[in-house]
Amino acid sequence: MRRLSCRIEIERKWTTEEGANLSRRWTVERVAGVKITGDTSSLQDTCVVSLARNTKWEGEPRIPVRRGDEVKVWLGYDGKLKLRFIGQVQEVSAKTPTTLTCIDGMMKLQHTPSTKSSYRSCDVRKLLGEQIHGVVEWELSGEVNIGQYRVTATTVAGVLRDLKENYGVTSAFVVENEKALLKVWTVRPGMRKMAGKFEDGLNMIENQLTYRRAADIQVKVKGVSIQADGSRISYEEGEGEQREIYRYGLSMAELKAAVKDEIERLKWDGLSGSFTTFGEPQVEKTDVVEVKTESVERGRYQVKGVNVNFGTGGYRQTVELGRRITEN
Repeated sequence: MRRLSCRIEIERKWTTEEGANLSRRWTVERVAGVKITGDTSSLQDTCVVSLARNTKWEGEPRIPVRRGDEVKVWLGYDGKLKLRFIGQVQEVSAKTPTTLTCIDGMMKLQHTPSTKSSYRSCDVRKLLGEQIHGVVEWELSGEVNIGQYRVTATTVAGVLRDLKENYGVTSAFVVENEKALLKVWTVRPGMRKMAGKFEDGLNMIENQLTYRRAADIQVKVKGVSIQADGSRISYEEGEGEQREIYRYGLSMAELKAAVKDEIERLKWDGLSGSFTTFGEPQVEKTDVVEVKTESVERGRYQVKGVNVNFGTGGYRQTVELGRRITEN
């Protein structure tokens, strides 16, 4: 049986009155459990670390961890660890065993004041550069102009929430090259790596997958096109579950075409739902996985979300499938 392995690094940084930058770091290699929740539909991921009862803190008489400390979580088997989460401590519980509730890089942006500004024609790349100004690393897929825009949110996280809810510009942190990277996209998230192949009866522990046929899919799509002056035009078509898409600077004819394309994109034969597998191969949101069940042929899907459970029950990943990837 493979041995579960983990490492939790907690670091506190501060600046003295004399201007010196100092830090203190604690390392934990035994835990009662770790739960990580991640989904592309949410702005932030969470990580809850349940500490072992006899956790030692390098000479400290009691747990020294507090809100705002930086956290990195590595998980794996037999001492071979992979970085799984980067964030900050949001809360330290007073119960036993002690739990650390952590938020990814979005917590840092929740405490970063926004720069108040107005734009006659707002380029999202310029907007993000002025708001984030080096606090975190970020990457925008494509170029987009959302027309007239005024920053009213008080924090950078609030600006990102406004862009997501009202302009269709979505953000999510991913762990990439041992760093936290804020990915920003409009139409759909860019695909990362091929994470692995999963098959029912082989490396799937269980699945909650269902087979969907394109002919059975009922969907209504509402398209919204934001114009250069900030005004909006909209068009909807279809029946069934409602979806909304945002586009920028399209005419009504172009918007109608975009809505029809989206309806066709949402209608595909394949699997939907989730499956549970072991901790390896490691899967992250926006990765691509190849999936096969006993009754459904092999297909490739982009990952919508991954929930991780690590502890006495083993190391498990529950992978939620997103859209099927058309194979050329």
